[in-house]
Amino acid sequence: MSEIWGSLHLYVFANHKQEAKDFETEFANWIEPKNVQDFLYSLKPFVKEKMFLTKLRTTFKQNQIKDDIYLNQAANDEPMELMINWYIIWALLIFGILLLKLGGLYYVKHFED
Repeated sequence: MSEIWGSLHLYVFANHKQEAKDFETEFANWIEPKNVQDFLYSLKPFVKEKMFLTKLRTTFKQNQIKDDIYLNQAANDEPMELMINWYIIWALLIFGILLLKLGGLYYVKHFED
């Protein structure tokens, strides 16, 4: 029997940044009611004052879920955003293409003779 994997994303509005065991924080920042529409307009009625939004994520095997998820207040309310460094991604992509091209030319020249 193959293992069934899942992914769980929690969006938590609270007075402070939250954390949970075995979850990674992907986003954490203060949200003003006027800015809620930027995230999801349907949440506007629920956010009536400045709150802290924390996005938590985890992956798990189906048989690993044995208990409830308990949220805890984080040690600080430091904002955090998951950032992708596009310069590194582009550099790796270009390096890979060059490596394939040069490797391909070497292969063709080496076996033509």
